[in-house]
Amino acid sequence: MQEYFVSVTKLPLALGSKGLIDRHTNTTDTNPLGGHSKQADRLGRNAHAKMGMDMNMGMGMDMSSDSAAFVDTNSSIARSYWYIIAAVLGFTALLRIFQIVETRAKLRLAKLRAVEHPTQPRNALTQAFATGSAILREIAGPKYHINNRWVSWLSPPSLGRSLIVIIYMSVILYMLLWRSITFDAYYYEKVAFRAAWVSVTQVPFVYLLASKASLIGLLSGSSHERINWLHRWVSRTLLATVTVHGGFFYAEWYRADLVEVELQMMTMVKYGIGAWSVLAWTFITSLMPIRSFS
Repeated sequence: MQEYFVSVTKLPLALGSKGLIDRHTNTTDTNPLGGHSKQADRLGRNAHAKMGMDMNMGMGMDMSSDSAAFVDTNSSIARSYWYIIAAVLGFTALLRIFQIVETRAKLRLAKLRAVEHPTQPRNALTQAFATGSAILREIAGPKYHINNRWVSWLSPPSLGRSLIVIIYMSVILYMLLWRSITFDAYYYEKVAFRAAWVSVTQVPFVYLLASKASLIGLLSGSSHERINWLHRWVSRTLLATVTVHGGFFYAEWYRADLVEVELQMMTMVKYGIGAWSVLAWTFITSLMPIRSFS
């Protein structure tokens, strides 16, 4: 991916330098008969060689360093995504362990009849846990439902699930835009490559959420059916980032009139269009009106 980025990003500079070299060599002397003299031809060839070597060295050094830094940034963002996922799962696992220990302690107290009300919190920690759990349940409960029978399937999820989806999409949007928006000749490519990294790093999470017996279900204590809604929304976010990836590349190729050239030269472009089509079809068939026909 890094080599492809370097080769593609040299194209605008190379096209711009061609006119500069031609203008330089057109100033050579001509003989009285109207043709170029040998000395002028030699000077022209030397100018071509010198300017070409200088520009290749300069562009090669600049673009290699720029693309390497850009790849490092994208790789760091991809890793930070999984750091966040691991932190959330770790915190969820700790809460579940605490809940299991607390439940067993209450059952033991009830069996021994050591206290009159074993379900009541016994200290500040259990009181804070019980209060936090009650607040989260109250927040997660409300849900807006559209009563129209034709568009009722567009009803948003509950408030708690909506907040989780909004937070997740906000993180993805931040990763997509951070240090990738530069209004220069490489604007489209930088956003497209960033979207590719953000898309690829989400794929394992989609598979983990789709598995019936996954590490996520084990750590969170939730069944496959209870987290299936999150699988659908993460998949929709993945489709959005993949669309940004392909859309920005297509916009750049269209502006440069290189769409047919890219389709002929780069086999991976056809594979990418096919993969996007599969994702789009999966999204369409997952909608409630389509699923009701099955």
